[in-house]
Amino acid sequence: MPTEIKDIFTSVTYEEQGGNIKRANRTFLITGLTTPMDPADPGYDGPAGRIEEAAGVLTVAQGSRHPTYSFLFCKSRTATIIDLDKVQFELVYEPINHTRSSGPQEAPATAVAVEDGYVVSGRTFLEQEETFVDRAGNPIELTFPDYPTVAVSVPVDRQRRQLVMERSILTATPGSFGNTYVGKTNNATWQGGAAGTWRCEGVDFDQINPSVSDGGSPESFVPLYRVRFTFAYNPNGWNPSVVYTDPETGNPIAGWDGHAGASDVVDIYEQVSFGSLPL
Repeated sequence: MPTEIKDIFTSVTYEEQGGNIKRANRTFLITGLTTPMDPADPGYDGPAGRIEEAAGVLTVAQGSRHPTYSFLFCKSRTATIIDLDKVQFELVYEPINHTRSSGPQEAPATAVAVEDGYVVSGRTFLEQEETFVDRAGNPIELTFPDYPTVAVSVPVDRQRRQLVMERSILTATPGSFGNTYVGKTNNATWQGGAAGTWRCEGVDFDQINPSVSDGGSPESFVPLYRVRFTFAYNPNGWNPSVVYTDPETGNPIAGWDGHAGASDVVDIYEQVSFGSLPL
């Protein structure tokens, strides 16, 4: 009876580029094959018959996940007859639909995302917000003769960071990722930011294969999606700050920062673990 011998020359070989594993290879040997190889024998079907017999023994289907790098999938299987009863298979694993057209990839705040197999991009930008305090944290106030001191707010452009993490994921319910993460903030330190400073801005997904082997036993087939998670970073957190304003003037009361209860941070955004992003 034919036998499959896995990884006969090396257990894992891989190609790394820019900190990301781009490709891995495995070698399988199928022995004990019995398809006739002599043209004079009944049932002779040429080399194609021998390879077909070996392919029926090989347990790894195209689209199967790599056993070590779960973000790589079997892209090709090359068969070579090396003896009268032996066929060798060279398997190549790559990320499916890995190529991006948006230019160079920007490194994340830490290497965690890359290690988990995500393709990472990002940007730093300015976003306008209202503030009642200056750079040193002092209240912004107008003081002039014969009038009470008036506290005011001013618009200011604040630095924000955006992080996009993208990978191929086997799932039958890609929309559930949006329900889990969008509009929520991190519940613990993540990508160098304290709890509450990263907010998930959106989850996009595109189907790239309607039926891919999950590599299990028994084998089942699941749709493969390219999923993009977009996050934004605010060092002050995303919960809004509120300040009491005098209903007659529409401005904060003078010395509001010295009054307990005149300002507060409102707990709005639910916090979840971003460290549990799907692999």
